Amino acid sequence: MLPLELIIRALGIVFSLGILAFAIVLGGVIFISLAGVIVLIMIGLYIRSFFYRRKQHSDKSSDETVIDAEYTILDNKDLDD
Repeated sequence: MLPLELIIRALGIVFSLGILAFAIVLGGVIFISLAGVIVLIMIGLYIRSFFYRRKQHSDKSSDETVIDAEYTILDNKDLDD
C-alpha cells in the first residue's frame, strides 16, 4: 500500500467515527427532547385531573346540604273521630 492510500483510509475512518459520534449525540438530544415533552404532558394531565377531581368533590359536597333546625310536632286530631 502506498502512504497516500493509508492516509486516505485513516482520514476515512476518522471522518466515519466523527459522523457516528455526531449521530449518537443528535439522537440523544432528540430522545431527551421527546422524553421532556412527554414528561411535561404527563405533569399537565396530572395537574388537570387533580383539579378536576377537586372540583367534582366540591360539587358533590355542595349538593348534600343538611339543615339543622328545631321543630315542634303539632297534634291536629279531628274531634269527629
